Amino acid sequence: MMKIKITSRFGFAFLLIILMVLTLSACGSEDISEEGSKGLLYQVEGGDNQVYLFGSVHVGNEEMYPLHESVYEAFAEADVLGMEIDMMKKSEMEITGKIFQKGMYQDDRKITDLVSEETYQDLIELLKFPGVDEEMLKKYKPWYAAMELSILAATEAGYNPELGVESYLMEKAEEEEMESLGLETISMQYAPEEKLSDESQVIYLEQTMEEMEEAAEELEKMVADWKDGDLEMFAEIRNETIEAAETESLRKYQKALTDGRDEQMAQEIVQILHDDSGKTYFLTVGSLHLAGENSIVEQLEDEGYEVNYMY
Repeated sequence: MMKIKITSRFGFAFLLIILMVLTLSACGSEDISEEGSKGLLYQVEGGDNQVYLFGSVHVGNEEMYPLHESVYEAFAEADVLGMEIDMMKKSEMEITGKIFQKGMYQDDRKITDLVSEETYQDLIELLKFPGVDEEMLKKYKPWYAAMELSILAATEAGYNPELGVESYLMEKAEEEEMESLGLETISMQYAPEEKLSDESQVIYLEQTMEEMEEAAEELEKMVADWKDGDLEMFAEIRNETIEAAETESLRKYQKALTDGRDEQMAQEIVQILHDDSGKTYFLTVGSLHLAGENSIVEQLEDEGYEVNYMY
């Protein structure tokens, strides 16, 4: 397998796409095929309830569907769809409002206090859409501007949050009138950003801007590996990203984004495994949460559960 160099391949921008971009609406193909996209699919044994774990990609395109028949079979057994954030119970306005509160300065600080004039002018050219004026852009924290650039890069590469895996499964869950739950709150999901120093936020933003031109090729490669169920590739991305962090606060951020959030979600899953409901749960999270050291899978195994990869 090709060695992944995090500084030029799958940098911080694309990790955010995999791990943090929230999908807000649903659509997708209805066909089922043995040749469909595998993703990362696990079955957890050792609890009172049946739990499946499915690694997703938070943006998508029509070529990602249908999914592999094993995914549909597991989903058909389920009574409850679980996601990082329970988007079936939250409005787009509620989610967007909370993210704005996290990602924009609420005082007199501005992004121009941190980034160079050249970086700021380049950012204006990239992100000044209708409805977003320059005064609003000045209130963006650098990490939030980087996340917006990640979404823009994915969109220009032909990927859409509305075609992400969660959106696709939400539509099916609504058709089946399934229950839903969230493993995190929005505050928990965005807590890792609080570990980023001003210096690290600027590095993060500048790296994201440098990666924009390579987005299409890199995202296509990542999605192809996801379709093949390439667990090893996602484990390597996760582990090398932490090792490649340029500052201590970037390293703490990456650890919180992966290890920290996975510990919290693993504990939620332990409770689900023993909630006395007798229900079957299909839990979908970003694929990096299910691969590599200290992932949800490894933490559940450390708790004594048997977690079987289904391919």
